Amino acid sequence: PDSPGRQQSLVFDRAAFEKGSSYIFSFNGVLLPPSTEKGQSVVRSINKLIEQKKRVVFVTNDTTMSRVALFNKITNDYGVALMDTEHMADLRKRSSGDGCSEAEMVARCAKESIITSSCICAWLLARRGIRKPFVICYGTGLLEELEVAGITEYFATANRDGSLKREFLEPVSVDAITKVMKQAPDVDAIVVGWDHSLTALTVAVAAQYVRWSEEMGIRMHIFACSMDSGGILGRASEDFEVAKFANRKVRTCGIGTMANCIARSAGTERSPIDVGKPSQIFIEHLRRPPSQGGLGIDFSTSVMIGDSLETDVRIAHQAGMSSLLVLSGQTSVLHLQENIARCGYNPTWVVHSFGDTPEYPTEDRSMYMVDPSVRFAVLDDRKQFRAEQGIPDWRISSMEKTEESQKIIEYITDVEGNWEYMVKFVANSEILYWNGETGGPGELTLRDNGILVFGGDAPDKGTGDIRVVKIFVDLKRRYPDRVHIILGNRDLVKLRFPSEVAIEEPWMPVWDSRAKPYKTFLEEQNLEDNRVGRVKWLLHSSMGCQDTTFNTRKTELACLNGRVSDEDVVKSYLSSVDPHSVDPWMLEFLRLGKIALIIDDTLFVHGGIHEESAGYVPGDPKTYNSVPDWVEAINDWKDQQLRDYEAQPLFSAGEGGKLTRGAHELILYGTGYYGKRTVIYFNPFVDGNPVQRSASVRTWLEDSRINRLVTGHQPHGQSPTVVRHPSTGLLVVTADTSRSNANASKVQNPANNRGEAISVVRIIGDCLFIQGEKNDGRPHGCCLHVDPNKDIMPDALVGRQLTDNSWVKTVMRGSEDMKVTIARGKGFNVEVSDISIQQACLRLKSEYGWGGAFAIQLQDITADKINPAELTVEACLPEEEILSPRKYQRSHSFKQKMFDEAETYLFSYNGVMLDPDTEQGKRIVENVNKMIEKGKRVIFISNDSTLSRKSFFKKITTKFGVQLHQSVEAACKRPSGSKRSLSNYHSSSSVCLSQDSVVTSAFTCAWFLKSAGIKKPFVVGYGNGFIDEFEMEGIEDYFATVEKDGTQKPEFMQPATRENILEIVKKAPDIDAIVVGWDQQLTALTIAVAAQYLRWSIELGKPIPIIACSEDLSSILGKAPEDFEISEFAGRKVRTLGIGSISNAICNTVRPPRQAINVGKPSQLFIEHLRRPVEEGGLEVDFTKAVMIGDNMNTDMELANRTGMKSLLVLSGVTSAEDFDRAVRMNRLMIPDPKAPRSFPTWVV
Repeated sequence: PDSPGRQQSLVFDRAAFEKGSSYIFSFNGVLLPPSTEKGQSVVRSINKLIEQKKRVVFVTNDTTMSRVALFNKITNDYGVALMDTEHMADLRKRSSGDGCSEAEMVARCAKESIITSSCICAWLLARRGIRKPFVICYGTGLLEELEVAGITEYFATANRDGSLKREFLEPVSVDAITKVMKQAPDVDAIVVGWDHSLTALTVAVAAQYVRWSEEMGIRMHIFACSMDSGGILGRASEDFEVAKFANRKVRTCGIGTMANCIARSAGTERSPIDVGKPSQIFIEHLRRPPSQGGLGIDFSTSVMIGDSLETDVRIAHQAGMSSLLVLSGQTSVLHLQENIARCGYNPTWVVHSFGDTPEYPTEDRSMYMVDPSVRFAVLDDRKQFRAEQGIPDWRISSMEKTEESQKIIEYITDVEGNWEYMVKFVANSEILYWNGETGGPGELTLRDNGILVFGGDAPDKGTGDIRVVKIFVDLKRRYPDRVHIILGNRDLVKLRFPSEVAIEEPWMPVWDSRAKPYKTFLEEQNLEDNRVGRVKWLLHSSMGCQDTTFNTRKTELACLNGRVSDEDVVKSYLSSVDPHSVDPWMLEFLRLGKIALIIDDTLFVHGGIHEESAGYVPGDPKTYNSVPDWVEAINDWKDQQLRDYEAQPLFSAGEGGKLTRGAHELILYGTGYYGKRTVIYFNPFVDGNPVQRSASVRTWLEDSRINRLVTGHQPHGQSPTVVRHPSTGLLVVTADTSRSNANASKVQNPANNRGEAISVVRIIGDCLFIQGEKNDGRPHGCCLHVDPNKDIMPDALVGRQLTDNSWVKTVMRGSEDMKVTIARGKGFNVEVSDISIQQACLRLKSEYGWGGAFAIQLQDITADKINPAELTVEACLPEEEILSPRKYQRSHSFKQKMFDEAETYLFSYNGVMLDPDTEQGKRIVENVNKMIEKGKRVIFISNDSTLSRKSFFKKITTKFGVQLHQSVEAACKRPSGSKRSLSNYHSSSSVCLSQDSVVTSAFTCAWFLKSAGIKKPFVVGYGNGFIDEFEMEGIEDYFATVEKDGTQKPEFMQPATRENILEIVKKAPDIDAIVVGWDQQLTALTIAVAAQYLRWSIELGKPIPIIACSEDLSSILGKAPEDFEISEFAGRKVRTLGIGSISNAICNTVRPPRQAINVGKPSQLFIEHLRRPVEEGGLEVDFTKAVMIGDNMNTDMELANRTGMKSLLVLSGVTSAEDFDRAVRMNRLMIPDPKAPRSFPTWVV
């Protein structure tokens, strides 16, 4: 890249351009219609290059034409003089000498001057020994290239003349798929070219080949002739009947969209192999010498001319060529401006078209000036970088917001010897600064209105133990009333050294039965039995320091004093707590510190408060009901323990020979020995997740007017964790971020688990501020009042819990599109993601304000605001597990009593309800009906968009015999149940009855459309489930691919041509949404029409949403017959593309790609539909009293996970016993597995 600060001009430089020797032209988008003046101008410019004896090559990802056909088109139709190039002249002379015919000569010339992705694909297949590929294509180009390469036994969707085989127009079914596959059971690869007649059956057959080969242990590859998501078919005419669409580009789905659709529908991890531009294979073919089948292009003297930023400019960037981007094809001025800074590579020059005189699309050439330093700057100073780039630096500036005299409390905790973190904290502080140059960066000084609270755990995990402790001691001495030290477990445990190093027999910690025996440790570490070995054992086995702390102390001593030995390290630990040493700096730290501190209405302790520790002082029979009295008493006890220590720092034999030492109880109080009775070591989290303090603790604090509890001790990601208690408004902040990045650089500090993250907790009056930066430099922060009613959005969300038990931690600042960070502990890890404010409001637990002040209007919802965010997992071992780690385990054994406590049971239909004619199927129905007889509410749910409530209800009640009528009646009679009157139901009205007992994604979709005010959707689907639901919700002005009876409209079975797309769009130009259900007769034309609506709505400045009835990428149609003619396929599951694959194909065809709003399970809108009150069209399910029963861990169990429901996984459907056992095994071993589900059930049967 250019050096930072230089600007790169994209303005065309003809002199530099003409220095090339080879010019590679993209065919589409560069060559314009030859009948136009612009088209003729382009050809003249190309021919001038040929006259200058330059080599000219054309490349394309178009698979419909062979090289010979494209050569003839370029030379005959466009008039490009390819035969006159110097390269071609030599070739013709050689060919004449060989006695070649004219046709053979043209073929040789085409081979030297034309490269198509079809010829590269055929070349690659031949080299890999592929003999019988399944070829998806239109036209003859790809088939001709395969035959040239010697591959003649292909099985294709097109006939030899390029027309579509009729069998691929059949609807998707088990019979249709197996019938096609019987014709060619020995396919060994999938080849995807462009197919304007692509059908759902084509995708399903290809996916089935891939899936079944994988099941048989055979790797079958998908070769894509390009990964282009979409293509341009042309433009609507200037006089198009719908004026707003006139002269706009007409798009269709690209080969990449088709290939990805197949890969996803197969349900495997197989990704397509791209052989088109800008793939490495394409580059290699251009580069290889002719003797190896390539063109022998020298990229150092070549120029790429194309119309696509993503393919043409990118291939030039990857190959090291210069590039000229023309704006006459895919890339528009707007697209260039939006994407040039994002994509990471620039064209060398930009022109409007490759004509005689390059034209510029705007007189303002400043848009062609690009500063590469924006992308390549080294972010040494993040604040300066953000300022230079205009990124807001969100910072609570107390100097500006408060009077000079108003006090500011800042809290730092768990520094753990990390000197770099200490320095970083000071840089972000508003009350601390370095003054002068005495020692280190200077003397640390406290501003006049500042109060500093250190929350404990000063040493152990860095090369700054001594400096960190001494700096706090120095501050406390200079500012005794405004600097406060809270003692942590890592601080108090240092009192053990004198007694336990001096004792002859090693003393085993009574609080940890898993501590490694001394002799075992010595043997494993190859150490001698001396003081060095003893100190290393103590640090490693029972002080939570593992193997790093001894060496980091040695490094620090060397920095401070010069060369040191292991014995010097031992002396450092002993002398720091020796009452008689010259400098007992650690002991002085303990003297000055406290166990608990109150400032105004805020209580500070290191660990947390439990009802057993509230008011408890060791050795004191009294329980203190007043928090101030308890704070005074426990600090007095600490002081007395230290006085005892100073009097007796070593062990001595007491009564009965029992070993005693001074401060022994204080040492134990700082460990797990005291369990929940210690406020130092108590971990306030459960299974890695924060929880509310108990009612008794809240009352204890409230009675003493304590409104905030601030602690450290438990790491939980990159920012402090906040718990806002809804009943009292109590704020509990856990601010330990010592494990922000387990992958942080260990070069200078082998114990570094912090990375670059920094957070400051600041209290000003009744406001608690959190301010900081994540590891990636993004700023975060929030402002929380004592009175939660004063909080403003989105800060008001912080400290509130969501239905999946995750907590809102902080607000991500620095951009207009603010998000909140949520985190949920799972065992020893924390799952973290950034979600939109809308999604956080929708996912709030009821007790935290869902549906009230945080209510969201459905018409405001967009896909990017509610779709699941990218999840990261951060390690977060609690202190006791750092000492002696163990594997995380959980039982999934079924517990009938707990299962029966629920009021509502949600059943996934597929995989749970089995054939009612079998004994197992009958027993399932009997069990469901028994639950209904007990007055339980039963609801069946499905992502099958072909089902309406009416048909689904009838199927469940009639075919299976489930007594859903009784379930509805019970729900109406129950006080906490449905508000619908029982008089509204009668036995003949299955529609009314189904309202409370069945939910399909078609029903949720119709409910959402009505709530969002959508009037005229374009509906992609099959069957009449959609139609029934839309009409029941009053949406009658839809435009669908099916008739009212559910049969396919014939116009959608045509090829995806410009004329066919425009003809359909004319029929319904005022579409306001795209709805995608399952479509067994999906075609390329359907995808193109939907994508066209989306793209044109963006261009018109009124983007419409796309709504998908599920995000399932594939689905099971059934099984091949047991007596299937091809024995290796017999009895295997038959798959087809899912709704998610269809919606992804539509979204990816549009540029830039769109996101679909998912309304199927386990989406947030599906959850919202179940949760909302009856008055708003919902089912009013109380998730705290509900159980989800399903067969799919990725949908059913995930739905339970997101809502906080208990869940029962049945192994009779999608998830097998082997699948579940593997997932549990990976989870227990904490091994990352991309295939593993995120959500585990409560029980498994």
